[in-house]
Amino acid sequence: MNSWKRDYGVLRPVLWWAGPLLLAAIALAFDAAKRRIPFGVWTTGPVDEVAHLCTAALALLVLARFIAAPRRFYVAALIASVAIDLDHIPLYLGLLGNEGQRPVTHSLATVAVFAAAAVSSRRHRAVLAGVATGLMLHFARDIAEGYPGVLVFWPLQDISWMVSYRWFVGMIIVFTAAQLVLGSACLPRTRISVFGTPSPSGSILRSADEPAAAEAQPSRQMPKAGQSDPRNHGADACESVKITANYMANLGQDAHGQCACDKGQLRT
Repeated sequence: MNSWKRDYGVLRPVLWWAGPLLLAAIALAFDAAKRRIPFGVWTTGPVDEVAHLCTAALALLVLARFIAAPRRFYVAALIASVAIDLDHIPLYLGLLGNEGQRPVTHSLATVAVFAAAAVSSRRHRAVLAGVATGLMLHFARDIAEGYPGVLVFWPLQDISWMVSYRWFVGMIIVFTAAQLVLGSACLPRTRISVFGTPSPSGSILRSADEPAAAEAQPSRQMPKAGQSDPRNHGADACESVKITANYMANLGQDAHGQCACDKGQLRT
């Protein structure tokens, strides 16, 4: 066990560098592939969503260095960063709108709706704010994908906005560089706590409206491996999102002690 902890301590700085670089590489590679594949719901669609998810995850890693938000905020942001494209389905079915244009829900009006709901709802504030954040990150990439652009200011303005591909590349470079530089320098020194309050131990974030007694509830029994529980399929599908969100939610915990430990490992 001690040997495993020592090896993990040596590898931790490598993981800090590898994570952001891997997300950046996947986002750029899948974005480039999407631009070269002939358009099709089942061809360019999945490729596009992978690029959206990696872009959002990279941005949220940087955001997590500045705010201490509960896990559900990051889960909601990651899901919203890809789920918003479900609004294309009515267009593809010919039920409404113009197939040559993104839906009007691809606009800041949708972000404003979720932001207003987050302000008015204390109980679901973290989830709603996460959705608004995920939508902003989705639109930030969509606007750089060329035609047909994004109706950013609908309904105030019925004009599609587009920026060059360099906007997307610049986003990835800035997010990656920020994560690597801030992580190496152990910055910022403190994080702003939002949507919740730290527990007495300082290791668990609990929502301000979440009763403390909830922590004492017995854990749900998980089905044994091999059991044909249909709910397992949904759980497996969300596993990658939960892993990323868990890492973001816990990023920065005991930052000073960990940085000192990592630096000591690097000197040996």
